[in-house]
Amino acid sequence: MQAFWVSEEYEVYAAHSTEEAVAIYTETVGETPEDGFPRLLTDPELDKEYQDIDENEQPTGQTITIRKLLSEATTSGYLCGGPY
Repeated sequence: MQAFWVSEEYEVYAAHSTEEAVAIYTETVGETPEDGFPRLLTDPELDKEYQDIDENEQPTGQTITIRKLLSEATTSGYLCGGPY
């Protein structure tokens, strides 16, 4: 799978293709992505470290990368957003 930035709100989806990312986003949000989206994340974007947060959106004191989140994804769909 790959990571696609699908909206201006920096929502990232895991998908096997651009078409799949569009389909999942459209089904989830109810509209198609704006012009210029989705786009495949670059290696620097995948490897940038962010403050990790728990399920309650509280900082864990650790960092995480989108590449790490992607490696843990078992299905296509929403991967991350917000501070990532």
